Amino acid sequence: MGKVIGGFEESDPPSLPLKSNPHMHLLEAALAWIDATNGAAQAPWIELAREIVGLCLTRFMDASTGAIREYFDYQWNAAAGDDGRIVEPGHQFEWAWLLMQWASSTHASPSERRACLEAADRLVELGERWGVDAVRGVAINELWDDMTVKESAAKLWPQTERLKAWCCHALEGAYARRAGAGLRLHRRGCPGHDEVFACRRARSVA
Repeated sequence: MGKVIGGFEESDPPSLPLKSNPHMHLLEAALAWIDATNGAAQAPWIELAREIVGLCLTRFMDASTGAIREYFDYQWNAAAGDDGRIVEPGHQFEWAWLLMQWASSTHASPSERRACLEAADRLVELGERWGVDAVRGVAINELWDDMTVKESAAKLWPQTERLKAWCCHALEGAYARRAGAGLRLHRRGCPGHDEVFACRRARSVA
């Protein structure tokens, strides 16, 4: 259900918290539909992608740190309590990848391209500096908004998002060496290196 101030609610009647994560996946779907269509059929997907990118840059992203939060109130302010303080390193990398995808689109304006690339740079830098365990070399699950560790366990999916972000950076002509390091990290996390990841069941998430 669409909101007047932008974005979508997940239930009717609305319930809290509102979340950035479903919007991230909706942006990913919109970008895929833009690639799969042409002409007039592209128009609603371009509009949707532009709206979500704008929401990301103006609402989801913390103005002081540049980090993207997970949970919000009805006005897209950080949710009250601990929920509003949660930052996921994997999502910083994933949002960076999506922002770079939009920046490379012919439908992005020069100002959008510039804003998206600057934001993506900040997100990747933040994820690397605060969200990667220096000993294990993996992206951890969660931080607090002051960049202290909330949960040091490491799931597999944040590693793939980190890799995608660095590969996209390489396509932009920068950070190719870091992308190569990400590939080696991914190989090191394969079977035979169980000390890197804890093997356990994980609930399905959107």
